[in-house]
Amino acid sequence: MSVTTQVQLSALDRKLRRQKQILELEATCKKQEQVDVLVEHFFANGVYARQMYLPAGIVGVGKIHRFENICVVSKGKVRVTTDEGSEVITAPATFVGKAGVKRVLLAIEDTIWTTFHTSIDDDLEKIEQHHIAPSYEDLKLLQENKHVMVNNSGSDHNTSNNGCGHRCKQTCRKEST
Repeated sequence: MSVTTQVQLSALDRKLRRQKQILELEATCKKQEQVDVLVEHFFANGVYARQMYLPAGIVGVGKIHRFENICVVSKGKVRVTTDEGSEVITAPATFVGKAGVKRVLLAIEDTIWTTFHTSIDDDLEKIEQHHIAPSYEDLKLLQENKHVMVNNSGSDHNTSNNGCGHRCKQTCRKEST
């Protein structure tokens, strides 16, 4: 085994260990008293924004996003931990949230966090079904099938014969190998 392969395996091992730790933290958090966090939803011209108001001291574990999205921290300071590590984000900050990532947030100060997604639908349940992977295993199945979202800038393809079933202005196709 080459040094490069050993380093890659070591990095993958760390990532999988962190994913397991995040899932364990999520399970522990679910057993605790839950705090209602104010969440606002905004819809405009094919964009859905989810804005959360996180009080200082709160810990939250997010969901696994299937696609990249834009994140904006418009107020406050938050520690963000993922399977890739941990960092403190201080407002104002705008960044791209990677696909396939589950985040742990610790609000160091009262924080406003907004995530932007593409969606022509305003049904929150349908938006979540489209943008959120229920688990890392579901996400891996998508990746193994090489299910790729391709911007079509066209019409709703809900009735197309690609079998995807998504209601979005994108075309789903399987990438050829």
